[in-house]
Amino acid sequence: MKTYYYYQSLRKTIIQFLDIFNDIRIARYESDGATVRGYLKVPLKFAPKSKAWYWINERKYDEVLPIMSATMQSCEFASDRVVNKDAKIIKTTSGDAGTVSRFLNPVPYNFGF
Repeated sequence: MKTYYYYQSLRKTIIQFLDIFNDIRIARYESDGATVRGYLKVPLKFAPKSKAWYWINERKYDEVLPIMSATMQSCEFASDRVVNKDAKIIKTTSGDAGTVSRFLNPVPYNFGF
């Protein structure tokens, strides 16, 4: 039986995209408009718009507004960025052991969020 290895690259791509928007905060001001009263962190969900609507309307005790939601819309093969599949990426480490690692070239994809 042939064994497969999964690098979790799709999962890591989604996490990196969500991490861009992870620290969005909204300032709350006093009535004078100049003094900051506090900051409100905007929750981010990886789900379709209908699921975000469910969180807002059905589970009011869990979430507060504003809320952001993101979902992956497309995953397409990027033929314009294809390189030779047979070439290998070689990584060497310096030191006593001097190990050499060989990796296959990655396959390019475009992800739409």
